[in-house]
Amino acid sequence: MNTTCFDISRHLRNNTKMSTIPTIANDLSGLLLKYIEHHSINAPEIQRELTRCQKNPNTRLGYERWCGYISQLGEMTNNPCIGIDIGELMEPAFCGVLGHLALSCGTLAEAFARFARYQQLLYEGAGEISIVGDKYRFCWSREHEEVFDTQKSDEILLVGLLRLSKHLSGKEHLTPFNVGFMHSAPAYAPMYEPSLGSNIDYDQPQVFVELTVDLLTNTISDRNPTLVTLLDQQAEALLRALPNKSEFDIALRKTIIKCLHNGTPSLDTISDTLNISSRTLHRRLKDRGFNFGELLQRTRQELAIQYLREKQLSIIEISFLLGYSEQSAFSRAFKQWTGKTPGRFQ
Repeated sequence: MNTTCFDISRHLRNNTKMSTIPTIANDLSGLLLKYIEHHSINAPEIQRELTRCQKNPNTRLGYERWCGYISQLGEMTNNPCIGIDIGELMEPAFCGVLGHLALSCGTLAEAFARFARYQQLLYEGAGEISIVGDKYRFCWSREHEEVFDTQKSDEILLVGLLRLSKHLSGKEHLTPFNVGFMHSAPAYAPMYEPSLGSNIDYDQPQVFVELTVDLLTNTISDRNPTLVTLLDQQAEALLRALPNKSEFDIALRKTIIKCLHNGTPSLDTISDTLNISSRTLHRRLKDRGFNFGELLQRTRQELAIQYLREKQLSIIEISFLLGYSEQSAFSRAFKQWTGKTPGRFQ
């Protein structure tokens, strides 16, 4: 490992053998670069590494390296509250395709639904979103918390999520019902309150934030449906290319494309959306000479080729937009379709 930027071993808690370490979206490199610039920090090696990562859309930043950068910057600035300060600099631009999708939504509830689907674009760790009573609960597990210090990263996560919510809604007073950290209360715990409120739990089994449902009804104050418009344009191009297209064929393709953004659609999901029975949909597809699985694969393949040719989305972003839960699954499928990996094709 290149240690000219920092000695990662100094930030590891022990030498426990790690399982697969998750990665961070390269867009978040810009968040650390903004902090460095904002505080005029002399860290040329870190800046060089982060800039290189930021310029390559298919690069991911290892989570241990991310935590190491934060730790070193905290030491350089002698700032124990660095996690809070970095989180307060969060904006949609640092969230890549997820940020653009959030800006295209009508309400915070819609934005968080997008977040639930695409959060792994930002961080590959285990995250869950559930509704408990009148509250939305977002929680994240930390498998590597005992291997390297994740406290500052967790602070960035929660403070950044709230800052993003305030940015989207235009409501600076937005406060969560409750938040929880896996670490014990630090000496600077009172500094959490302006960003996270006063209801904070420590030594929890997971990192979490709870928001009341009424908060999520806030509308997005500065909507910018750029990405959705782009995706719609690409979808329309595919629809225009359909041979002998009927009204039903167009509605079917539109529905599949829309549902792909929420994961892999099923025959039942598509038929319910079209307001017909699954048996009817199966029969109509059979009349056209293919089954649902073949149509889904063909749609994914055509969209994938178009997205890759446009070169406006990273491969991992394309993977999620096509309903794949992992980039590796998309890469395998694409190679079966074309004989090339997505990277080689692009």
